[in-house]
Amino acid sequence: MKFLRMAIAASFLTLAAGNTAATPPDPSNIPYGLWYWEDELASNDVDLTIAQADLGWKAIVNGEDASIRIAGQTVTLKAPGGDRFTGAIATDGSRITGYWVQPQTRTGYAEMATRVALEKTGNGQWATAFKEQARPFRVFLELLEDESGSPRALLRNPERNEIVRSAGFDVEPLTNGDLRLSSGSGDRMVAFEVARSSQDTLSVPIRRFDEPLAMRRASAEEAVAFYSRAPVSPPAEYQVPEQRDDGWDVASAKEAGFDLETINTMIARLANRDPRSPRPNLMHSMLVARSGKLVIEEYFHGYDGETPHDIRSVGKVFNPILIGALRHDGVEIALDDTPLPRVLASAGLEVDDPRKAKITLEQLLSFTSGLDCDVNRNSSAEEGNLWTNGGPLGFWRFTASVPMVADPGALYAYCSASINMGGFAISEAAGKPILDLFHEQIAKPLQFGQYHWNLMPDGEAYLAGGAYILPRDLLKLAEIHSSGGVWKSARILSREWVENASKPRIAVTPETTGMTKAAFENAYFPSRQALGWREHDIVVGERSFRSFEITGNGGQYILVVPELELSVIFNGGNYYMGYIWGRWRDEYVGGYLIPALLKGQ
Repeated sequence: MKFLRMAIAASFLTLAAGNTAATPPDPSNIPYGLWYWEDELASNDVDLTIAQADLGWKAIVNGEDASIRIAGQTVTLKAPGGDRFTGAIATDGSRITGYWVQPQTRTGYAEMATRVALEKTGNGQWATAFKEQARPFRVFLELLEDESGSPRALLRNPERNEIVRSAGFDVEPLTNGDLRLSSGSGDRMVAFEVARSSQDTLSVPIRRFDEPLAMRRASAEEAVAFYSRAPVSPPAEYQVPEQRDDGWDVASAKEAGFDLETINTMIARLANRDPRSPRPNLMHSMLVARSGKLVIEEYFHGYDGETPHDIRSVGKVFNPILIGALRHDGVEIALDDTPLPRVLASAGLEVDDPRKAKITLEQLLSFTSGLDCDVNRNSSAEEGNLWTNGGPLGFWRFTASVPMVADPGALYAYCSASINMGGFAISEAAGKPILDLFHEQIAKPLQFGQYHWNLMPDGEAYLAGGAYILPRDLLKLAEIHSSGGVWKSARILSREWVENASKPRIAVTPETTGMTKAAFENAYFPSRQALGWREHDIVVGERSFRSFEITGNGGQYILVVPELELSVIFNGGNYYMGYIWGRWRDEYVGGYLIPALLKGQ
């Protein structure tokens, strides 16, 4: 019977081929090279005019009429593309200030708010020009030969790494000229077919999109985002940062005490990283300040100092900074405050577990609340579940409503939802929205340039991450902690608050998380948790240096080494690759920056 089935199958193949022998796959016909696709996005340049007209008011956005409503001093408008603006006319009529909100996108971007100000340009007319947050979604596919000469494929989405669960693939040429890409095995197998067309395009199915992506060969300009530094770039050598009008004073690394040979070695290593590596180092920027001066500013993968970067969970730093800044201004915000009962009461709900009435703001910010919330996707208030299910209730109420799994203060569990709850306490105490407080307490005194802020579905600012900040501005957040709370002679935070916010509350260990050693190592690195910040020791030779940091998915970092007056930020694209970016502290700060200081002294 087995022979008969084989004979029937062979006959079928012969008939299907038109009674000719099947053509074997041709490995030499693989379209090697770098292929590219980008989601179609409108220009992020916005020209906005608001004017009084004979029959009321009118608004024009990039030459198109927008619907507008004026109620007292409040202005609201909706642009044709779905963007909206809410602002207020100043009492003297000199300007209109508010927030431009971009809608969420099909590629996973949440609503994004940008603070804008329209200046008076004539009688009854105000205007401004600004940039929205660019929200690209790009896909690279590189087809290449590995060291053995076998075809391989690399698939990468620089913004999120969310298109497939694997980046490297085996390539199997098919008889019709198409390709089969596969990675992994068993339940973790990822496999799909890439079709070729006569228009020199590849049709690549991606689970996020209903239709396959029509990928074309990448231009030299597009390929810049794929490589650490373009292959045609000159040798990477240290350059003194440019002096700009953003508050930073600059100095050379040598003037700041660094050994230049060590710094050049570090920059060359970063600039020549191979994106094809199974463990690619996708650093986008590294900025370093010493004793209040910017001394190192390096960009990779097409990024630059003019482009705000997604800081992911580094945005959690705004909780302790806002609390400290408001306390310095005399606003009463106590760390032993217990906000959950008030959150529930505002929704007309009773406290369903007496332990919730004991959860303090300090515990929410140090991830020891006891709520069913951690990085495990089975957790009720895990960040993905928060964004999927929390919208109808509002994130604060949703978080306050999840079950308790431990007594407050008993266990550690990294939880974006709990630190986001700090926004309720901050806004309530100050009597203003988070976006206004951020502008007044942080962006304005620290001389920030353009920034953009992630919004929750109800329009409130999300305080667990996702803002877009210029790298130089992000470094200022490290610097005010390195300096004991001061920026350009202006005190932002008290020295006592800087010390308090970075003081550990709990060690992060298998015991304090209630995890097995193996499960712990898959989720965390050992550290000591403070208010948002985490404390580490950086060992260099026989010396140990205390550091504290806040990090975000992909390789977003703010890091301070107080003893050396050293402030460091990284931005990166190693999303969901904590095993790579989680080592940057020791690899670059401990491996190059501190040794360069010790050698340069």
